[in-house]
Amino acid sequence: MRRWLTAAALSLGIAAGAVPAAHAAAPAADSDTPTQSSSSFFGTQSCPQQPVQQPLVDVGDAGWYYLVQNGSFTEGTNAWSTSGPVTVVNSSSPQDVMSAGGGSLALGSYGSATSARFCTASDHDRARLFYRSPGVPGSTLVVRITSTSNLWLRSSYTTTYRLDGSTPGWKLSPTMVVPDWTDWTGVQQTSITVQAYGGTFLVDDVMVDPWRYNTP
Repeated sequence: MRRWLTAAALSLGIAAGAVPAAHAAAPAADSDTPTQSSSSFFGTQSCPQQPVQQPLVDVGDAGWYYLVQNGSFTEGTNAWSTSGPVTVVNSSSPQDVMSAGGGSLALGSYGSATSARFCTASDHDRARLFYRSPGVPGSTLVVRITSTSNLWLRSSYTTTYRLDGSTPGWKLSPTMVVPDWTDWTGVQQTSITVQAYGGTFLVDDVMVDPWRYNTP
C-alpha cells in the first residue's frame, strides 16, 4: 500500500523549511544500530546496519537518521557521480548536525550529483539534507530519490522535490519520501540526486531515516 502512496510525492514542489509531523517511537536504548530489514513472501533479507542518531530533535523531528556514503562530503566527491559545474568547498552547514565536519557540495547551475546506490528496505521512510540557497529568484534545487529492484523485470521509481532558492542562506529540506519499490527479496537499491538550476547551491549532510514514518 505504501508503495502506491508514494505517487503523491512524485514531482512535488515543497516550500523550504517545512516542519515534520511527529515521528515513530525511537528504537530500544540497547539498539542504536538496528538491522534494517523487510519481510516478504519469499523470506527476509536485511540491509547492512548503519549507525543512527537523532540529529534534528531541536527542529521538531525526532527521527533517527544515518548519513549516506560520504553524505557530509568529507572525502570530496568520493561515492558521488557528478556532471557539470560541481565541486566541494570548505563552507559547510553551520548546524553540522551529524558532527561529521567536512565541507559541502557546490552545484553551479545545471550541475548535478548522484550518490552511490545504497541498500534500503520497506522500513526506510524518508530523507533530508541541508542546503544553502543562492537567493536568486526562480532558482531551484531539484532532489530526486530513486529506488530500483527486480520488480517487474528490473524497474525503478523516483520521487522528485523542488526546493526554492529565492531566499538566501542555509535551510533544512522538508522530509522527502524514499520510494518503497522492494521486490520479493524485501530490499532495493536507492540513490539520491541533487541538481541546481538558476544559481549555485551548497548541499551538506544528506541523511536517510531507516524507521517507518508514522503520524499518531
